[in-house]
Amino acid sequence: MQLRIAGIGVLSALVISACAPMISPNDTPIALRNVSADAIFAFDAEATCSGFSANEEAVEERFEDVLAEMIEVGYSSAQFDAMLVGLEVETDWFIPYLIALERKHDIDASDDAQFCNVMAQERRERSSIGRLLN
Repeated sequence: MQLRIAGIGVLSALVISACAPMISPNDTPIALRNVSADAIFAFDAEATCSGFSANEEAVEERFEDVLAEMIEVGYSSAQFDAMLVGLEVETDWFIPYLIALERKHDIDASDDAQFCNVMAQERRERSSIGRLLN
């Protein structure tokens, strides 16, 4: 199975410190993993599918919203950065998201045509992924 991780570069752009320690994805709040996975799908759609672009402003706003929520419950911005590094380095955390997308739409995500059709559907439905697509 081909992992769709082309959009993972967006995560590194959000990391303030390149030397931040890594926090395991298992120790990362689900909200941060969810927005990271949605961003990966959006940027992969941009790279794979004709007529798609990731809405970088929406991606940034979603990450900022999660950061604000995490700070409100006691996380520091350094912990947030370390969690992003963990999500960037570790790719196994993404597998459940990929499988869930495949099962939800009954597709093989490594088939570009099927993936692009699903991304078009997600965009039309304004799902959490679709709101990150132009």
